[in-house]
Amino acid sequence: MICAEGYIPESGTCLYDSGGPLVADGRLLGIVSWGYETCASGRPDVYTKISAVRDWIRDNSGV
Repeated sequence: MICAEGYIPESGTCLYDSGGPLVADGRLLGIVSWGYETCASGRPDVYTKISAVRDWIRDNSGV
């Protein structure tokens, strides 16, 4: 898991953002694991760490 918070106020992950990307410097680092009902900032958001599941993604997606 990765915990991260953005720089833009009120731009945290929301209830239906699961599956969305966490991108930094053009690289996919994580996938939204879950979000709160509100999109408030000031608390970390929770992501699945791509490097931890990269082999599974390659094996099952053909990418």
